[in-house]
Amino acid sequence: MTPFMQLPVIPIEQSMKSDPIILVTFVASAVMLAFVIALGKRMLLQRGKNFFANRKRNSLFDAPTNIDWWVNIMMLLVLCLMAALTWMASMRDGYVAGVDYWKVMLLCTTVFAAYVVFKFIIYRLVCWAFYDAAGTKQWMDDYMTLLSYNGFMLFVLALAGVYFNISIHTLRHLAAGLLICDKLLIVYKLSRLFLRPKIGRLTFFLQLCTLEILPCFILNEVLLEINIIFE
Repeated sequence: MTPFMQLPVIPIEQSMKSDPIILVTFVASAVMLAFVIALGKRMLLQRGKNFFANRKRNSLFDAPTNIDWWVNIMMLLVLCLMAALTWMASMRDGYVAGVDYWKVMLLCTTVFAAYVVFKFIIYRLVCWAFYDAAGTKQWMDDYMTLLSYNGFMLFVLALAGVYFNISIHTLRHLAAGLLICDKLLIVYKLSRLFLRPKIGRLTFFLQLCTLEILPCFILNEVLLEINIIFE
């Protein structure tokens, strides 16, 4: 037996930056974003203008096409993947050495996807029960617009957090700033679409807390529980 065979085997600690599955995820997300920009840029720009237009009735030419549906699906997928990677990058110091990052990413992506689906369902039910159909349709389109733009922002944020070594505190502050801007835009649009004297500010505020603030706390607790599993 040679002296080299008697040496203890020291496992090489793998970081998020060197994980091949995370690299493939970024490449696939970049390809999807390129496809979205190539085929859906006009739609996204028009949606951005409509978000601040405060009109409840869309043009007859705004009917979604098959390409629009594919753009929406890809943007939601990118959003969930990048949200998961941003969360992982902001919590990377808490993971045990040798953790399978793809498992963490898969769990976090599933949680974010379930959160987005839940928000779509609950918004549609609440708007259908309390508000008019035109306002409901306009809000669902505007909410999809917000998610799409957030997908682009989170791609940059996750890329910086994983490959450009920005500090965890800076990454958390940027993510918190993006979240605050998102919630402010949601409050702005919902108030312009649905806040009426017959509804009342208190009722509107309670509905907003139920639909936005409470789900965020639940999402945060679920993600923290996932982190505990891999600590």
